[in-house]
Amino acid sequence: MSKRYHITPDGPKPCTATQKACQYGNHYTDIEEAQRVADDIYEMEMQGVEFDYNKSIDENRLSA
Repeated sequence: MSKRYHITPDGPKPCTATQKACQYGNHYTDIEEAQRVADDIYEMEMQGVEFDYNKSIDENRLSA
């Protein structure tokens, strides 16, 4: 299985979930892509959008 990353409030982190579902729903197989998404999220938060880390970035944009 390839390494998976998710976005946390502290930035992209490797997913370590094995038995239970990961608390961060969206995963990325490329750390650079995860960092780009994280940068977009932090920019949204700076604009006052409260980000739900269990939803995708597109779902968060729609609910903003």
